[in-house]
Amino acid sequence: MSSSPDERRSRVPICLIASNGGHLTQLITLLEGCQRWGCSVVTAYDDHLQEFAESQRTFFVTDFGRNGFRLIRNVLEAFHLILRERPRVVITTGAGIAVPICYWAKLLGARVIYVETISRVNMPSLTGRALHPIADHFFVQWPELVGSFAKAEFRGALL
Repeated sequence: MSSSPDERRSRVPICLIASNGGHLTQLITLLEGCQRWGCSVVTAYDDHLQEFAESQRTFFVTDFGRNGFRLIRNVLEAFHLILRERPRVVITTGAGIAVPICYWAKLLGARVIYVETISRVNMPSLTGRALHPIADHFFVQWPELVGSFAKAEFRGALL
């Protein structure tokens, strides 16, 4: 699903980023509302995502877990992806794979929107703490978390 250069310039490219599983499930609820501006989805590869990848503009990056070599690979993949795609807005529900992508995107002028995962009720996630300093908008899905972050806004839950 490739678009012409003129068509790409006329839309606001949005990059939706989430690790697969629950983070991606939450992010998919935003997908339909973003389609009219042109969007892509970035996640970690999983065999179960093949059908999804065929129906959406999808990119896969390395899920690094706690592996330093994979982290370096993810950081390089993130840089290449952001340089090529040049999103103007990045929206993420986490987890780890989103951090390098969001930092590169922010350095290249994109707006970063973070939505803390719904599984975090009382305690912020590591991803939330890592992205809070650069987030233009920072949403939590539980009112109990509003006080955990200076920029936190509660507008309800995605699911």
